[in-house]
Amino acid sequence: MSQPTTEVPARTPRPSGTRWPILVSFALMLSGCSSAAAIDVPAVTSSHSSSATTSLTTSYTSATALPNVVKPAPLTPPSGLGFSPTSTGISTATVDGGAVTLMWMDPHRLRFRFIPGYKWPEHSPTIKADHAPSTWTSTMLAAFNGGFKLSDNVGGYYYHGHTVANLRGGLGAFEVLKDGTLKVGVWGRDLILTPQTVAVRENLPPIVASGKSRTSPSDNVGTWGLALHHLWHVNRSALGERSDGSLIFEFGHHITPTTIAHYLVEAGVRDAVMLDMNETWPTGFIYRHNSSGIHGKRINPAIVKGPDLYLQRADKDFVVVSSRQK
Repeated sequence: MSQPTTEVPARTPRPSGTRWPILVSFALMLSGCSSAAAIDVPAVTSSHSSSATTSLTTSYTSATALPNVVKPAPLTPPSGLGFSPTSTGISTATVDGGAVTLMWMDPHRLRFRFIPGYKWPEHSPTIKADHAPSTWTSTMLAAFNGGFKLSDNVGGYYYHGHTVANLRGGLGAFEVLKDGTLKVGVWGRDLILTPQTVAVRENLPPIVASGKSRTSPSDNVGTWGLALHHLWHVNRSALGERSDGSLIFEFGHHITPTTIAHYLVEAGVRDAVMLDMNETWPTGFIYRHNSSGIHGKRINPAIVKGPDLYLQRADKDFVVVSSRQK
């Protein structure tokens, strides 16, 4: 069954690196044997290696501030949804009667690191630090889940110089850079491969584009990923970027794609990418450190897995959030 064509409006390119606005249209085709709808969009060619079977030995190094560079002022969470002032650069707000929690993150105070799972994304290369949890747990302030399995055919994947699955123009994506910056946008319009790119994870078309929800009343149960048992109300997660560069991770308990997009727009998100779904995969944790060690808590009590999940390498990919001061 064919789906309605969705247009992604072009917007002004971001100042960091070369960007070009394009108008993208794409159609979603429901796949009966996949856990998500297949997408037919052109591949983005790259000069990087397509091999992903070799384990890399590159060490992970923390970015250091350049001398004589004025640090940007801390950002503040969006108003009107219940976010509290924060000294860490992370604030949460729970809405929709407790079903949805939004986690706001200030990129001026935080840095981000992508960790591939030992099972998924399939055939992922690794670096030495991916096998050493102490390289992220010692400074971890928050963490959240990545995207679908690559076998669901909903987007490409790039990691440390290797294109594991072709990146496709017009899809929603998040990109992690060497300095710990994380950006969210539409691949080929806002985001492209540069020498600074460490990881790119695509996952379906953008669920929010240019500040507007891309969901539609004509969406079917597979438009935004086909859940187990073809359920419509399932646990879902997404990641969005606001116009000031701050990021919003969203976890929703037994919600529809329309609901997840609605609250991202309410939080002022400009562009957003769907992440994982189904009962156990969506996660979101906040961590604190004291003399007795690291202690984590769920951002929403409906999250099934516990915060200890990311104290080691997990079976699926995830994103670690740390302080830029560390």
